[in-house]
Parts: sequence; structure tokens; C-alpha cells
Amino acid sequence: MTASVYPYLRPKAECLTVTPWLSAAPDGTPIALPPTVAAWDYQTDLQLSREIKVDIAVLRQQADLPADVPLLCVCEWTASNSLLSGILDHVEILSPAAHILKGRIAGTDLGGSLTLRTAVVVGADTTDPRPFVAARAGEVLLDDIVTTRLDGDDAMFPVSVCDFRAAGIDAHARWYLQTPADPYAPAMGGLRLYLNVEDRELVNAAVRAATPSAAQQRLIDDMRDDVTRQLVDLVLLRQDWLEALLSCTVDPESFGASLATILDTLFPGEPHQTLAAQRVERPGDFAARLQGAVRRATADGAI
Repeated sequence: MTASVYPYLRPKAECLTVTPWLSAAPDGTPIALPPTVAAWDYQTDLQLSREIKVDIAVLRQQADLPADVPLLCVCEWTASNSLLSGILDHVEILSPAAHILKGRIAGTDLGGSLTLRTAVVVGADTTDPRPFVAARAGEVLLDDIVTTRLDGDDAMFPVSVCDFRAAGIDAHARWYLQTPADPYAPAMGGLRLYLNVEDRELVNAAVRAATPSAAQQRLIDDMRDDVTRQLVDLVLLRQDWLEALLSCTVDPESFGASLATILDTLFPGEPHQTLAAQRVERPGDFAARLQGAVRRATADGAI
């Protein structure tokens, strides 16, 4: 059985009417949210809105809900790359008239696929619960789910702009890579690249990542090369992490699986232990090999 089974009566889907989600064009004009948001970058916030109508009378009848039970409509968003989620907006449903859901999601919290779930829920616990009737705040009566792909997000992980001075990071550093504490942790849960807010040259280059100037592209390439080197060193210089890679591959969402993929992409067919030995015994030679491997993989579109 693939369908969800609820322990309480739910009204038919026809009780909820929704319009397509609207997003804001660069000039502020509302446009329908497409299945794929082309040329999106992490500095692009999403301003979203939609109209919803709920046939309250029919909903209460079909769900056997008392007239005094409040109803809310809540929109929750979830981003696949960052593993972040939040509430876009919520409104109390007081009449069958149209209600508007609207809100803004920071681009730095997004990446990959964005899922928007609009749900009509019980607004408060029922004082006199009855069998097979929704009685707890938050229990979902109806929902509508929309997913859109944020295309152009070709970064390996989420990127944020950060005040390095306030965060205790060297104020002259250009970027800082945060990594998960162990290779078994979810990659997208703890892997994030921070850009120094005071480095306007770098931030502007990242903002224009889809159409950078030649100078901005060189800066982006330098950052990508350094981040790749950090990830490769992280695994090759730690024997315990290196030994964990094989078991990590059973979970493709793990940080270790991502590291294994990077090594296999840069050095196809070469044993990880052999690479680790080269990194320790001939660091200069290995650094040159890594530079060449990154350039080849970038030219081929592999990273």
C-alpha cells in the first residue's frame, strides 16, 4: 500500500481550491512559478504567493468537525540541497472566501529542489475529542504539494554570505568551508561554503555566477579549486575517514559517499589508499596531479 492512511476522517480534495504559485520576476511582475527556475543563483530570494479557497461547510461535514474547531492553512517549504525547511505563511480560515498565502524564502537557504506544501490543518486541540475525528492541532485535513527545480544551482553544496568578523573567522579570508563532523553524516546537513561579506569582489562574482566576467570566472575557479583540494585533503589525510568510505557508499546522501564520488571523478580507477600514500609521500607531485584532475573534470563538466 503506497497511499497514506490517516486515523481520522478527511474531506475530499475538492474542498480545497488553489491557484498556481506566483513568483516575482526581476522587475517585480508576478509570474507563474515554473517547474524549473532557470538561471537561479543563491543570492536570488524567492517571493511567492498563491490564492486558496476552502469550502468550510462541506469540509466540516465530511470530516465530522465541530463548528468551533478552528482551521488554519499553512504553507511549509523544504529545500533538498540544504535540508532546510520553514513556514512560508499561515492564515486562519474564517470563511469560504479567498485567502492569500505569501512570503519570501532567502536564496541562501535554497538549492536543488524546492517543495511547497499547502495544508489545511486543525488549528487547536479539541476539548471533546471523538473517535475517528481529527482532534489535535496540526493534524492535516487537506494538502497540495508543488515541487520546482532551481536550475543553475550547479554548486556542490549550499553557499551563504557571512560576516567573518562577527563569526570569529579570519576577517581577511575570502571563503570558509564548513564540513560535517564525520563521514556518515548527511552531506547536505553540514556542508556549506561561507563567503566573506566584506569581500565584495567575491560576492559579486558569486551573484553573477551564471554570467560572470572573465575576471569573476577566474575568481570562482580559484575558489572551486581550493574547496576541492580541502575536501580531498580531508579524506586522504585521515586514515579513519579513508577506511569509512566503503561503508559510506551504501548511503548516497552521506558526506563520505560524496567524498568517494569526488575522488573517483578526479582519479578514476585509482585505489583511495594509493592516492592517500601519494598525498603524504609526494605532496608536491600530488598537488600538481590534483590541479590537472580538477581542470580536466571542470572542462568535462564533471564538477
